[in-house]
Amino acid sequence: MENVWPSSSFIPHRIHSQLLHSPSHRHLVPQHPHPPSPPHRYRHLHHQPTPARLYPGPRCGSILELDTTRAYPNGPPPPPPRCTTMTRYHPALAAATAVLATAAAASGLLLASLSPAAAAPAPAVLAINAGNGGGSGPFAADNPAAYVSGAATTSYTIVSGPITGTTRPALFTTQRYASSGGAFTYTLPLPAGAYTVTLHWAEVWSGAYAPGRRMLDVAVGGVTVETGLDIFVASGGARTALVRSYPAAVEGGGGLAVTFTSKVQNAFVSAIEVHRGSTTGGDDGAGSDNGAGGDDGTGSDDEAGSDDEEDTDDEGGPATEVEEKEPTAPAPATLRLNVGGPAVAGYTPDTPYVTNGPATKVWTSAKEVSTAAPDAAPAAIYATQRWGKELAYTFPLPAGTYTLRLHFAELYSGAAFIGGRVFSITATGGGATVTLDKVDVFESAYWATASSRTLSVAVVGSGGLHLMLKSSVENAMLQGIEVMAAAGAPATPPVVTPVPPTPMTPTGTAAGAPPPTPDDHFAHAVIDPHPSAVVDIDGNGRQSVTLSAYDSHTHRFHDDGSSGELLSFIWTAMATGEELGSGISVVVEFPLGTTAVKLTVVDDGGNASDAESVVTVVGSLAPGAYCYYYAGNAGGEEKPIFAAVSEDLNFPTAASFPEGPQGRSGFKQRCLFLYKAPVDGAYAFDAAFASGEMELTVDGASVLAASAGGSSTASGQVWLAAGMHEAVTTYRHNSGGAAATVSVTAAGSGPMPKGSMEWDRATVVPVVTGIEPASGGLSQGTRVTVTGVGFYTADTQVTFGGVSATAVVRDGSTRLTVEAPAAAAAGDVDVVVTTGGGVAGEGGVSGGLTYTYEAAAADPIKFTETSLKSANGGDYYIAGPTSIALGPDGRVYVGQYKEYIQALTVDPTTHVVTDSCVSESVGEKRSVLSLAFDPMADGDGLSLLAATSLLYYTQNHGRPLSEWDNGEVVVLRPSTGDNCLVVDQVLLSGLPVSNHDHAVQALEWDQEGRLLLVAGGQTNMGANVRGIRLGGVDETPLSAAVLRAAVHAPNFDGHVTYDQTADARMSRQTGGWGVAVHASGIRNSYTMVLHTNGELYGTDNGPNGGFGDVAIGCDASAAGFTQKDKLLRLSRGGYYGHPNRNRARDDGRQCTYHRNAEASRGGYTGPLADLGRSSINGVTEYMANLFGGALKHDLLLAKFSGRSSSGSTQRVQLAAGGARVASITDLFGFSGLLMAQTPAGVVLAPQPQKNRVLVAAPDYPTPPAAAGPVVVGVGPHRGRAAGGNTVTIAGHHFGEGIPAATIGGAPCTDVRAVGCRRAVLPVHRAAGDARLPEVARLVLEGVSCVPLAEVEVGLRRDIERGAQHAMVRGLMLVSSGCTPAFIAERLCSRMDGPQRTSMLPVVAQWVFSYVNELKERDA
Repeated sequence: MENVWPSSSFIPHRIHSQLLHSPSHRHLVPQHPHPPSPPHRYRHLHHQPTPARLYPGPRCGSILELDTTRAYPNGPPPPPPRCTTMTRYHPALAAATAVLATAAAASGLLLASLSPAAAAPAPAVLAINAGNGGGSGPFAADNPAAYVSGAATTSYTIVSGPITGTTRPALFTTQRYASSGGAFTYTLPLPAGAYTVTLHWAEVWSGAYAPGRRMLDVAVGGVTVETGLDIFVASGGARTALVRSYPAAVEGGGGLAVTFTSKVQNAFVSAIEVHRGSTTGGDDGAGSDNGAGGDDGTGSDDEAGSDDEEDTDDEGGPATEVEEKEPTAPAPATLRLNVGGPAVAGYTPDTPYVTNGPATKVWTSAKEVSTAAPDAAPAAIYATQRWGKELAYTFPLPAGTYTLRLHFAELYSGAAFIGGRVFSITATGGGATVTLDKVDVFESAYWATASSRTLSVAVVGSGGLHLMLKSSVENAMLQGIEVMAAAGAPATPPVVTPVPPTPMTPTGTAAGAPPPTPDDHFAHAVIDPHPSAVVDIDGNGRQSVTLSAYDSHTHRFHDDGSSGELLSFIWTAMATGEELGSGISVVVEFPLGTTAVKLTVVDDGGNASDAESVVTVVGSLAPGAYCYYYAGNAGGEEKPIFAAVSEDLNFPTAASFPEGPQGRSGFKQRCLFLYKAPVDGAYAFDAAFASGEMELTVDGASVLAASAGGSSTASGQVWLAAGMHEAVTTYRHNSGGAAATVSVTAAGSGPMPKGSMEWDRATVVPVVTGIEPASGGLSQGTRVTVTGVGFYTADTQVTFGGVSATAVVRDGSTRLTVEAPAAAAAGDVDVVVTTGGGVAGEGGVSGGLTYTYEAAAADPIKFTETSLKSANGGDYYIAGPTSIALGPDGRVYVGQYKEYIQALTVDPTTHVVTDSCVSESVGEKRSVLSLAFDPMADGDGLSLLAATSLLYYTQNHGRPLSEWDNGEVVVLRPSTGDNCLVVDQVLLSGLPVSNHDHAVQALEWDQEGRLLLVAGGQTNMGANVRGIRLGGVDETPLSAAVLRAAVHAPNFDGHVTYDQTADARMSRQTGGWGVAVHASGIRNSYTMVLHTNGELYGTDNGPNGGFGDVAIGCDASAAGFTQKDKLLRLSRGGYYGHPNRNRARDDGRQCTYHRNAEASRGGYTGPLADLGRSSINGVTEYMANLFGGALKHDLLLAKFSGRSSSGSTQRVQLAAGGARVASITDLFGFSGLLMAQTPAGVVLAPQPQKNRVLVAAPDYPTPPAAAGPVVVGVGPHRGRAAGGNTVTIAGHHFGEGIPAATIGGAPCTDVRAVGCRRAVLPVHRAAGDARLPEVARLVLEGVSCVPLAEVEVGLRRDIERGAQHAMVRGLMLVSSGCTPAFIAERLCSRMDGPQRTSMLPVVAQWVFSYVNELKERDA
């Protein structure tokens, strides 16, 4: 590119016209055979000023060398005798004749002053390696404390990998970035004058390896010089240097401000240079000449060509982009793409350029590939491939000639023969089309061997380059792509520059064509909780810590609706960039102190995400003394009942003793510490105390001891060698005397000197202060919380009466949760905690607190984890299950991420799916996020409502941002066609959906039969500022709210319309008035439940720092921050804290964000609880009568579980009335996205990342038969007030006949036996009957009762008895052991009324005869 030169008036004409190179001096002569190049910038790095040498050469005039990269003790070496004339001059030599290098101590910057021979002002050079605490060559270390202001910043260092386009790659491996968005400023301490500022960048974060994923503004001296700069686009790709220069002026003494403002993702800079004068300058670290020259630190000259003085720009000109190249080397690749995979080996993901992505699939292989071929890509590129009938790419290249190199290796055994895979390759750029026919990868290279195909394509005009692979046999496939400027192309290779998106503004969202892929939230790195501080117990200065990322996940789903997965987990130390390990869980040894850790995850779509955490390792020694307290003041070996740290052994009043079970009168205190003697010598101590006895021992010897009825003092002296000495104070207070006081001081100098006492965590004896609950049943598994002090060691055990508890979880040093062991008989036992490990003297054994086993106590609350199973015993596979509901027909209905709903018949005992059918599509690419059956449907008619949305509608589906109104609720009804459910009507439409995954969800019904649902928020915290990671759309009239729809009202209209959708913030609802806001301020509640207490409860996902600004009033915003999820009690008209500036035009409350900790005030309603965790999505009311009713009516909350995590389910106990939370505890360590509950108390939860449905089965003993009928639960537990709905009752011991059943004292009609033994299967109605013959369906759906060993003998009578008997026999094979009445009733349950009435007696006789036959034969 053209350089920007200084005004010629500042340059002596003799230097303009004649500058010299010496061919014999390495620093002056090009080391390659091409035309001479301009010299580099030369700057001395002397600590002392060193005069420059002005020396002549024959017939060459004069030249000044300024080499600041080498320190010559006596100045530069003498010139050689020869020189070479060149016409391109070096601007840095404009007026310079001497050099002075100094360090700017105040700022930590390298500041070199250049002085001309005359008295002209000296040019200045300043260079900062941003983010690097150690500097790099001539670039000084970063010193943010001295000159960085504005938004919070953090340094970032990449671990490995090349940086292209530069010969100083180390300069670009560090950066300083705005850690939470916003703008930050370097204020450079420069005197008044004219300068050129040169900035350095390279995109090294894989999350921004695509156009539009990071954009920033740059201002120099208050003047905006870059708007929406996209480093990836401007540099030509990932890990590629970009250097740009800008003129600036400093007036006065305020220095020069360089400001970086985040637009998309976080703004950053890698290095900053400032040169005196309005020349463009900058050491790009490559040795290229960017207008002011540059020294790469090697002395080599990397740029060819020449430029005469007529090409100079005397006015300074615009910013100059520096591009480096080696003219004689092959043209560098403009773009390298890893097809179907993440960024690796200098290749970036291909996804931004794929134009038919949904029609292709990605496959990963671990097969080793031979890469011996000369043009082979790195081996890692062949690990993934994209395949399909057609693969289409578009590369937005400017006009020119390009070389395409495509990489292949045949790894699919089904195509491992000649002719097994054949496809064509076509490329065009608007001119001639280039085609390769009959490409057969196996034929050209055979098995697992790299090969490539190369095409030369001319791009004419602005349409870019288009590539198509089309299959003839099998599928086309591709593993790597390189796009290069062809040989002979212009010296400056074309740069791939897709059009960046227009930055979003707070006041609205532009409609029209979608922008390129934003920096999305597909991959989501989560570092699992770990102790805030770990103790170096063994004192070696290091401690092993386990770091895990089981909660990390991706929001990406494949084209078939199945979930994506994370492929890599990299852990690094943020300060050094050192890789600590890879994998979902690592064990790392950390040194004492605090270490910042970063986790980077990458999913199978190439999407990356970072998470940060801090690990603190503390020594086992801590300041002060560790004091144990005992009940009473007697001696002996009794156990302490409390413990606390004392900083100075000063307790001047009774109230200064810690509050604990020992009380503050009549107790014993025993304080242990290590006393530090600084030198050898005698040390004296004083003690003051009241009403009791006081003693101090050091190294086991008594130093002072006294007793008194009132106040008293004691003194003592001991000779100590320099070092640490074990000391113990013992104070026994007599009750009834003077109030307790005690103080120990250093004689003559007051309180114990700071730093003279330390206590050792490794030797602390644990103390148990409480257990909850203090009683439980005899069975194993009662969850007990043990509280106390001193639980410091990781190896902590808990025993109940000497029997070890299980599932011990240590939560800091004061809390343990365990499961109590079983007991043989009722009675009291001691709960004891033991700490310690492999170090002698470590830890100890606590005293015991009493726990009571009760024979009559309810069974402990326990659930067993399993899943819905297929017939072969494996997990029943459902691609991306996202919602679930129990139908009135007893089936399990599961909504999927992609378009469909499955209806499953499930054996209630084994959880095996015995039959399934699929609905028709609810709409192309729509996700089903909530299901609910209409309780007002006539009789038992199936009326299933499904909430559907187009998620990521711009990014994934190419829709404009203005199509945020794509949410719908559809009604499905049974069908006898190919699909058992079909869409009957679109009930609601025009509902808001974020350009992310906040959508239409959480279907629920109120007591009046009105539909309630949630429309998730469009923004992170109410302001669409830096909100691209959540989709970049503002809040709308109905978003971020619970909505209400009276769908059964006459003339209901649920089709919402708006005056316009281009500007979301200003949009107004114009139709569909049957849909209205019920409660507002809801960021993203995925489910709600109407509790039997009449209250509506929902969880709400908290915001994430870096995902968008927080609204501060109706117009201003600030950097967003993270808040955990919360539990809400939702009332009509309530506002719950998430702003909606659209509705705020009519409701001023909705301008302001409220934190979780804020109490209700001024129209804002605070949460019931801050849940302290993220991704808490599911909520349900537990309705079963199990566990003695202990869990009934409690809320269960489900945390999202990723592919590698189990999740967790919490129990929320509500206070009376439901307006307050009494307690929140962990219930079991597994969960799904949301929950549905069967009448038998089984909790079902879809796990979209695992492509299955979790089953949490209650674990309890069968009640004794003598107890009579036991009702476990009913389903559904709500229905029409007029009655008429079928209700399934689950329980035990209902007898062999048909029992009577009442609800609220009113008798039920048409009572039928639909199950036997413990599990119950509800009556099934007609949905989907046409898909299977009646007999086959009955056999598949038969309940699981104990089979009889010889049932199959009856097969020989089938022909004699006819098909009817075969039906009975088939049913008996799967349910023998059930009563004849059940079998007959079950067989006729699907018949319509008249048929059932006529057939039931006939079938009953068949059953009776057959069962009698079986009994006789068995006898």
